[in-house]
Amino acid sequence: MRRRARQDYTGIFAAGFENTNAITDAAALHPETSFVIVDVSVAGVAPNMAGLLFAEDQAGYMAGYVAGLVTVTGRIGLVLGVELPAVQKLSNGFQKGVRDACELVAKPC
Repeated sequence: MRRRARQDYTGIFAAGFENTNAITDAAALHPETSFVIVDVSVAGVAPNMAGLLFAEDQAGYMAGYVAGLVTVTGRIGLVLGVELPAVQKLSNGFQKGVRDACELVAKPC
């Protein structure tokens, strides 16, 4: 992050909580640069930082709902990454979407 900030970018984006310390340190050293991090709340950390948070459960719900509508066999799978709160929210939303869609079309899933 610091290297990018020294290159006079006006804005730098990072994704994931694992970048929180690096982006926070860089923001403190480069107040003229805007920093944005995805999936992390940074409210009040620095005036040149913003966090983008998404409703993972809603995205998961929509994906699950579509999967429930289009399944022919009633068998639906979901492959997830590291067990994190955001991933669990997506999974919960997906499962609810599948259940709701299958109930709507009276299909076992």
